[in-house]
Amino acid sequence: MKSKHHLLLIGFILFFLFFTIGKAFSRDAPITTAGSAGLCQAGAIAIPVTVANFTNVSSVSLRIEYDPTVMTYSSFVPNALLGTMIVNDVHITANLHKIIVVWGEITPRTFSNGASLVTLTFAYSNGTTSLTFNNTSNNGGDCEYADENGDPMNDTPTATYYMNSIVQTVPLQNTLTNITVCNGQSATYKATQTISAAGSGAFFAIQSGGSAIMVSSQHIQLFPGTTVQSGGYLHTVISDPCLFPNIPQKIFTSSGGLEELSKEIKSQNALIASMFTVYPNPTNDKFNLEFVDTTPAEKVTVEVYGIAGEKVLTKLLNGQYKHEFSLSDRPVGVYFVRVISGDKAETVKIIKQ
Repeated sequence: MKSKHHLLLIGFILFFLFFTIGKAFSRDAPITTAGSAGLCQAGAIAIPVTVANFTNVSSVSLRIEYDPTVMTYSSFVPNALLGTMIVNDVHITANLHKIIVVWGEITPRTFSNGASLVTLTFAYSNGTTSLTFNNTSNNGGDCEYADENGDPMNDTPTATYYMNSIVQTVPLQNTLTNITVCNGQSATYKATQTISAAGSGAFFAIQSGGSAIMVSSQHIQLFPGTTVQSGGYLHTVISDPCLFPNIPQKIFTSSGGLEELSKEIKSQNALIASMFTVYPNPTNDKFNLEFVDTTPAEKVTVEVYGIAGEKVLTKLLNGQYKHEFSLSDRPVGVYFVRVISGDKAETVKIIKQ
């Protein structure tokens, strides 16, 4: 007959094997990313929480912490397929709140990479706060995904599966070091003077399927350690970060590292300096768009966007050297004129007085 100690030892071994095998076969959780934001003034801000590798998920639990002295939670909009989602803002201390996001149903859900899980709306006042996923409280249960069988999915190490973010006033200098923009993620970086990426042994990497935009009024510097994989996109724009709308602009893609990036940036900057002009600028009503090349492409698309990024005008030009546009039905303000010719695109700012 086996002794009591032998039985306990066997029981412990069986438990260990069960736990280890279960961990080995558990599926990896989705990659969850909180959006970052740079704001120029107080007001409402919408922060998307996006996911990648979200396959056959039956339940979600997230805990996102932030500083309520910088901004306060207002409301949420869930993904249309997650209508039973519940979101609560919970007071912890005067400088710390947690947002609890909970969803679960019998029928699992699958989303494409980059899909929005939920959009959180805040009232921003001033200052800087991180949006941090807490995957340690409650033994990790506050941040957890379950698969189609209801089993917890692997989400450690935390930094691999939960991407924190920052909400802040647009800084003068924005230094981007040791940052990876993963497949399905989209990031925006702004500065009123200079954006610097990588350098001094640091890295800034965009993986295939990832996208980033950099907007600065004066300089954008890409130092050694800046890489964009094939299928990844890096958008760089010299513009007022407080006025620039969210207009898609594929400036360049590259997998050749800094040297190739630099060549493409110089090429694109030459294009931006010489493709077309708009005048008068500012204007009271009408403005002319005139191509520098007197024989422009046969088909050129011109789009005009408002300050919020809404498209207010579209015109297809067929080999026209010059064309007049009117903003007579539009209010006074800042607009952006975008010209698309083949695989080339350029955007300039115009002001209606």
